[in-house]
Amino acid sequence: MSIVIALLIFTAIVVIHEWGHYMAARKTGVCVEEFAVGMGPKIWGVTGKKTGTLYSIRLLPIGGYCKMVGEDGNVEDEHGFNNKPKWARAIILFAGVVMNVLLAFVVFAGVNFFTSMSEPVVGGLMDGVPAQEAGLLPGDRIVKIDGTRINIYEDLQFATYEGDGKPMEITVVRDGVTYVKSVTPKLYVDPTVPDDPGTYKIGFTAVAKVGLFAPNPNNLPRAGVLETVRDGAYQIIFYIKSTFIGVEQLVTGKSNINQMSGIIGIVGVIHQGYDSQVQYAEDLTNHVSTGAMVGGIAISMLQFMAILSANLAVINLLPLPALDGGRLVFVLIEAIARKPVPREKEGMVHLVGFVLLMVFAVFIAYHDVLKLL
Repeated sequence: MSIVIALLIFTAIVVIHEWGHYMAARKTGVCVEEFAVGMGPKIWGVTGKKTGTLYSIRLLPIGGYCKMVGEDGNVEDEHGFNNKPKWARAIILFAGVVMNVLLAFVVFAGVNFFTSMSEPVVGGLMDGVPAQEAGLLPGDRIVKIDGTRINIYEDLQFATYEGDGKPMEITVVRDGVTYVKSVTPKLYVDPTVPDDPGTYKIGFTAVAKVGLFAPNPNNLPRAGVLETVRDGAYQIIFYIKSTFIGVEQLVTGKSNINQMSGIIGIVGVIHQGYDSQVQYAEDLTNHVSTGAMVGGIAISMLQFMAILSANLAVINLLPLPALDGGRLVFVLIEAIARKPVPREKEGMVHLVGFVLLMVFAVFIAYHDVLKLL
């Protein structure tokens, strides 16, 4: 079941991305030959009477595509992609990324209405933890760590993780007054997890709020509509930023290729998340309804989808051949040089880039299998 869910999530993300290209192409007068859901042999299709576009469903549920006239070469057609102005082509190429960002935002904000949200606010402290030793008090809102803005709890977790145990300068707001504290995170190891490498924490319980439609057995404060939507925006910003940081660390050698995951690795992560939610639901069988169990699993899977959609938006913007970012580079070169790169040469660059990306994908898939085994 988890594999089916993973494939549906991946397909939905890619189809939303391609739908952005499709809508932008239609609005700018580019003819779309086919809009496909899935890959491989066609199992169903219909041609639009007004658009002339073939709308198809294909056998393999692993994505989809938007095939435009003149996308990879010269064509004698005013409705061809490469015959359109630079601004129109840039909009079409960028539209897929925009749709992935919008999808992630809508899902994050929507899920927040049905679940709880931890805030970067000190709730409880235990004796001897770094936060207490640094002078933090319940109610303190952490707004910066080493000069980096903290908007949501995920920002705090990431900054602490990146700090790798080094002393951090934490800026907090207490009763409207700003204080700056120096905190050295402590490594906490979970004794119930075999070979747990540990996680650096500053040691406090965060204040939590629940969404408007979430169950609230502990009578926690509820987040308002604007607060919920705002946190959804902060979440998409966080995941986009962390993806860029991950790419930068890979390029500079701060992280290695073994830390990357492809489709197989992603399916594995979703499988683990699904199994953990099912196990959690089974443990609560006598305390919650079946509807609540299904809802918890659905929320977890939607969160995976939002994170992957944000990741895909960033990856597609990378200036690599065959990706949207690589095609945008050629539009930029044309704008600077005031003449297009010969379409045959550009097409060859994208073809070579696509082949190299496929080889890289196979390499990552090989490592994913090794990690799963």
